[in-house]
Amino acid sequence: LTLLVAAAVVRSHVGYYLRAIKDEPDAARSVGISLTRYKLVAIALSSALTAAGGTLYAQKELYIDPGSVLTTSLSIKVALVAILGGVSTLSGPVVGAVILTAIEEGSRRVFGGTGRGTDLVIYGLLIVGVAVFRPAGLLGLLEHRRRAPQAEQVPAPAPAAGGEHP
Repeated sequence: LTLLVAAAVVRSHVGYYLRAIKDEPDAARSVGISLTRYKLVAIALSSALTAAGGTLYAQKELYIDPGSVLTTSLSIKVALVAILGGVSTLSGPVVGAVILTAIEEGSRRVFGGTGRGTDLVIYGLLIVGVAVFRPAGLLGLLEHRRRAPQAEQVPAPAPAAGGEHP
């Protein structure tokens, strides 16, 4: 549901306006885009999707309380899903969720119940690694590798004639 809504928004005029506001707010304002209006639209869409997700989560768990939904590890996981896969892409969070779930299950299998807190260390290392080496996330890495062979190679300048200087 979220991917469908996000894809529809990205392809609509609202998506273009939101991108313009993100990239160049002054330029967007100068062509008549109401920054306040479209920022409120973005907040409303985000709130509606978050509410839908929370509703489904509550139905799955049957009981929620602040201790079960406001944990630090859950907040880190939610942020890491987008960061790891690639921010500002539709499929980035999906890729991030698949990888993060695989890491979580793998660490659970290796450490069993005794590795409490190990997942947070792994998450922290992932956040630092992605932030330092690949800020665009894993999909950004794939996009970079896909474009690299297509880029034209500029030949290096030839050495100047005249030989070496004494």
